[in-house]
Amino acid sequence: MSKEKNSYEGSISSSYKNKELLKGVLLLGIITTAIIGLVLAGVFLAWWIIPIEWIYLTIIIVYSLFVAIILIVYGYNSIYVRNFTYTILEDHIVIRHGVFTKIVATIPYSRIQNINVVTGVFDRMFKTFTVK
Repeated sequence: MSKEKNSYEGSISSSYKNKELLKGVLLLGIITTAIIGLVLAGVFLAWWIIPIEWIYLTIIIVYSLFVAIILIVYGYNSIYVRNFTYTILEDHIVIRHGVFTKIVATIPYSRIQNINVVTGVFDRMFKTFTVK
């Protein structure tokens, strides 16, 4: 806690990590399905030219990249959630965040003009919200 008597410290909900992971899985799943669909369409149109081993290899490579990207997204979001903290003090808010570059932002209350609370589809699923 801070030395000031009226302060509050907090961090991002761990549900944020799950929400971002689901968004990444859905997006990459759609992209992966499209790539596999294009490969299979190409195979259907030129089945006598393309060796079956190349088809299997292409599918394995695409799904391996899918899994690798999901693991990277999960790791990045885990570190981001762990490093994001905020402190609400008597006359300002201090936000600390960053994975590769650590940033400390101090926002005096006099500079805040409005606050938007956004609850999208995924936010409602995980009972979270975004403050902008």
